[in-house]
Amino acid sequence: MKRSRLNTAFLLSITSAWAHPTFVYTNNNGSVNSVSAFSVGVNGALTPVAGSPFPTGGTGGPSATGSTQIITTLAKHFVYVTNPGSFSPPQSSTISAFSIDTSTGKLKLVPGSPFPSGLGRIGGLAITPDDKYLIITNESLAQIAVNSIGADGTLTPVPGSPFLAGVYCGR
Repeated sequence: MKRSRLNTAFLLSITSAWAHPTFVYTNNNGSVNSVSAFSVGVNGALTPVAGSPFPTGGTGGPSATGSTQIITTLAKHFVYVTNPGSFSPPQSSTISAFSIDTSTGKLKLVPGSPFPSGLGRIGGLAITPDDKYLIITNESLAQIAVNSIGADGTLTPVPGSPFLAGVYCGR
């Protein structure tokens, strides 16, 4: 069995330490893309979450390289991950959205996921501090796509998105 490449960048704790265990998630970037979930023990040891890895519904690709390819909201308990090998018309990479079971760390795809990013190859992801918007940067063009995050984790492009971000400087 061929193993997929695992991005080594883990992301932040998504639940409060006093009430729930802490979890970290990674984008596996495989030909059938998936997210691995781990519970972090009090000694820092990682234990796979039951059911992990969780399929994204998309495919990985050569541009997923680092911690900017997966991100979590702080209060709403969602995970967003890029699918750089998946394109929906017109040549837009996709983003998969998962809801997090805060007691187990298990992930469940948000209805309608994966969502078109509005951009070609994705360069990075960010979430506004209020968890209202997912910001997506383009890998090689000076564009930024902005999506509102629904109460159920769905992504909806804001009017005018993607936006020009300045002068293209090439790669």
